[in-house]
Parts: sequence; C-alpha cells; structure tokens
Amino acid sequence: MNYEENGQGRITLRLPEDGYILSVVQFPNNRREMALMYYIEYKKGYEIVGEPVEFVDTSEFVQIVAHALEGDYKIFTHLIEVELQPELELVWDKDSDNDN
Repeated sequence: MNYEENGQGRITLRLPEDGYILSVVQFPNNRREMALMYYIEYKKGYEIVGEPVEFVDTSEFVQIVAHALEGDYKIFTHLIEVELQPELELVWDKDSDNDN
C-alpha cells in the first residue's frame, strides 16, 4: 500500500481498488478521522464516499484499514440514523454476530 503525507496532519493511503483512497487526518485537538474517497474523473479530484469515521487508537485504525484493503467499505457507507421518542431507549447488543 502506498501512502503520501500531505502536511498538516494528513496522510493518504492508496487502496488496491482503482480510484479509492483513505484520507487520514489528525486535528490539532488530537481527534483522528479517516475518510474513504473516490476519484471522479470529470471533476479531476476526489470526493468522500459515505461518512468519515473517527478512531481513537491504533487497533481501531488497523482494523479499518484491513477491512478497506479487502474492499469492505461498510464502516463508511452503512449508516444508521435513529430518532428516539423521549419515552424510548435504544438498546444495542454488541455481542451479536449480526453486523447488518
């Protein structure tokens, strides 16, 4: 995997699939974020696919990159929006094998 340092806390990782890269940014407050990007020929530039993902530590970073290298971009593209009523509570079973 090739990478470029673009200065100001930004690194770009080229993925095996043509046109896709990961852009990794560390902000001044030490918040870290990764975005999946795709090259748009007619715009001559990259656009974000889905939503950027914030990560806290190296193990999260490695896990996200490993999935992206395999072509699995779900963490960027499968977003869930939830609107709760004041009397309802969201319960998420983290031990479940179902990642849908």
